[in-house]
Amino acid sequence: MSLPVRIDTVAGLRHSEALDLRRNDVDLDQGILTIRETKFGKSRLVPLHATTVAGLCRARRRASRRAS
Repeated sequence: MSLPVRIDTVAGLRHSEALDLRRNDVDLDQGILTIRETKFGKSRLVPLHATTVAGLCRARRRASRRAS
């Protein structure tokens, strides 16, 4: 399962919201996603569970290693 699908499942996002996420929309220190331009044209903050934050941290580390 790809990361966007996991994010929309655990954070209650619409699929399009998950696909539109950018790296700077994810605050792993605070455990918050910023969802921009939602269905109603507003932004919203979505708290993440600690296990989701841990998974995102692992994914970010793997991506950084691949980019090196």
